[in-house]
Amino acid sequence: MKKKIFFILISLIFSISFNPYYSNSTEKYPIKPVIVVTPFPGGGAVSTISVITAKYLERHFGSPFIVEFKPGGGTVIGVTYVANAAPDGYTLLCAADIFTSVLMRTATYKMEDFKIIAQISLLGNALSVRADAPWKNFQEFVEYARKNPGVKYAHPGVGTFIYFRTENMNRKAKLNMIGVPMKGDTDVIPALLGGHVPVAVGSTFAHKAQADAGKTRILLSYDKATGYGLDPNIPDIEEFFKGSIYDIPVSIYLYAPAKTPKERVEIIEKALETICKEREYVEEMKKIGQMISFVPGNKVMETLPKKIETVKEIMKETGMIK
Repeated sequence: MKKKIFFILISLIFSISFNPYYSNSTEKYPIKPVIVVTPFPGGGAVSTISVITAKYLERHFGSPFIVEFKPGGGTVIGVTYVANAAPDGYTLLCAADIFTSVLMRTATYKMEDFKIIAQISLLGNALSVRADAPWKNFQEFVEYARKNPGVKYAHPGVGTFIYFRTENMNRKAKLNMIGVPMKGDTDVIPALLGGHVPVAVGSTFAHKAQADAGKTRILLSYDKATGYGLDPNIPDIEEFFKGSIYDIPVSIYLYAPAKTPKERVEIIEKALETICKEREYVEEMKKIGQMISFVPGNKVMETLPKKIETVKEIMKETGMIK
């Protein structure tokens, strides 16, 4: 009997020791390259954030963090790849919110398949008009839109978060605007400058460049203007509507497969918190229209349900889902 118990204990020790997913707080991590997947092609906002963040994580750990671009399927391909990866902390996902595909039932994964390590930053959005437009500020535009239903606004595409943010504000503030979908900021800006639409919304990064060149005027920053290098006199949604409208921030997160050991998730979370305080990282992210906003994963989960419900409501109202 004693011999049998002895062999059981030895077997248990060996199974734990050689289990690739077992972790303890004293282990060294990482001991091999970490893959950071982004579900977009290179050159876009999230892809660039992934590259910059991976560079600083690599510097922090002294170990390679390699970005792999896996676009397609409306981000489903890249996200699915990570959902099916070994939950060992060596395959991570850098992306915005991934629940839209789940709500639309185009995802091959569930939200429960992931663990949000932390929110890294907020992607800024803005509403612009041409420099020769009659509206000098957002208040003048709001008054006009309410009296003249049907003002058209160009946006980067149905299903993008700037679309959800704008439709949320549009409906709750009774602006009665009509959205005109485009294929990203690269089509939105020319549509505005060419006079095809009187209003355009999109990334602050893209809109700031045109405003700085004197071609457009930013009437509204969806987020705090000063966080993105904009004129502090430009109002944001919370300020203008005095908190009466719940906004949907465009968060960028680092995710891990759900069963990734807690200890490894905590190691990565602490590393992100550290680099988010580094001036060099903050400045590099600011150059691409990102405002650093570190939030631990457990805190993100406290606010995520309201964001999901708001987007779900807009999807139903616009006929995207039943």
